[in-house]
Amino acid sequence: MIKVRYFGILRLDIKKSFDEIEAQDVEVLINIISSKYNLDIDELKNSIVFVNGKNINELKGFKTKLYDCDEVQIFSPVAGG
Repeated sequence: MIKVRYFGILRLDIKKSFDEIEAQDVEVLINIISSKYNLDIDELKNSIVFVNGKNINELKGFKTKLYDCDEVQIFSPVAGG
């Protein structure tokens, strides 16, 4: 199982700080979370995602493979103005 930690507004929307989910890559994980919590997939894909402390943009993006005991952190996108 993948441990998924939620941060920011996403944590408030989901009403929990973490989940344990089975997924083979980040894209599948995002789709599962979107379906499970009825979240907008495009908004979720704009989140900042880390796998084991590394930004997925430094890895293989949404195609980054996930393995048992990996930890994924998902941060709500930040906006300001």
